Amino acid sequence: MEEQGREKTVIYFGSNDGHLYALNADGTERWKYPPEGEPSLEPIKTTPVVAQDRIYFGSDDGHLYVVDSNGQFVWQFPAGGEPPIGAVKAAPALLKDASGAVEAIYFGSDDGSLYALNPDGSLRWKFTTGAFIWTTPAIGPDGTIYFGSGDGRLYALRDKEVRAEERWHFSTGSFIKSSPVIFNETIYFGSSDGHLYALFLDGTKKWQYPEEGKSPIGAVESTPLVVEDKGATVIYFGSNEGSLYKLEDQGDEAIKQWQFHEYEGISLGPVRSSPVKREEGDLIFIYFGSDDGTLYALRDRGATVGDEWVFPTRGAITGTPAIDEATETLYLPSWEGHLYALEI
Repeated sequence: MEEQGREKTVIYFGSNDGHLYALNADGTERWKYPPEGEPSLEPIKTTPVVAQDRIYFGSDDGHLYVVDSNGQFVWQFPAGGEPPIGAVKAAPALLKDASGAVEAIYFGSDDGSLYALNPDGSLRWKFTTGAFIWTTPAIGPDGTIYFGSGDGRLYALRDKEVRAEERWHFSTGSFIKSSPVIFNETIYFGSSDGHLYALFLDGTKKWQYPEEGKSPIGAVESTPLVVEDKGATVIYFGSNEGSLYKLEDQGDEAIKQWQFHEYEGISLGPVRSSPVKREEGDLIFIYFGSDDGTLYALRDRGATVGDEWVFPTRGAITGTPAIDEATETLYLPSWEGHLYALEI
């Protein structure tokens, strides 16, 4: 959502009004696409991805779009005049070479297919699953592409330039709307079956939380935040029963450090938002939104958690907040139709 530079901060975000917006750090509009006077697109629910002066984003109209940093059209897939594919609701993943140049673009669609495009927007291949794809693919260290589908499977593919080769798939008990994250040769993702999963890169299960035989939690649609903390791998993620969890990966199992599920005695709404972390000296802060329309700021004290402050909006918060460390500003989208800039 945010591009930072020495002299400028530009915030990019899409809206249900069918426009991609670019704002200055003070909230003034730089441009919007499509520009004034042109028909708007269908709702834009993907987080824009910025690379080398280009912005990549999808729309519910069944296209992936690319514009430059001035808001000028570069290309769209499918090209004009060709039938659209299904709605594109998750951000694309970009494969880059050592210089940072884009070599391939991967993204999913409501039509159940993962698409691979060349840098010019031409089709390399598509791989079809059994249901919608609302996850952003993760690209492994060897180029393997990992993504979840509404058919309840996490897939691992190899890009053979003109076709996809399936390496393996791992089945869960329900839809996968949580994008996979790769950390220390482990894949972390959630499922609507009420579990967070950790897999080895070969597709074998490392562990699941809650473990087998225990009652599942609410659907996990939140993309996990995975970090290293004092030599340990720590995972933060939300669930639809209204909780944010912190787990520690201990190799063959996950241990819960804490669960945050109420504020001043009131239960949280579903947590579909992905959390973000900020460090201030030895202090660790976690920020996330909820369907109850509130942004929560927590202090992680290790095995316990405390609430610092909350910020209410009038709409559900399902997107991931973005933090500009240079100005200590947090940017927050809300379904009421506003983008907020909060002073941390």
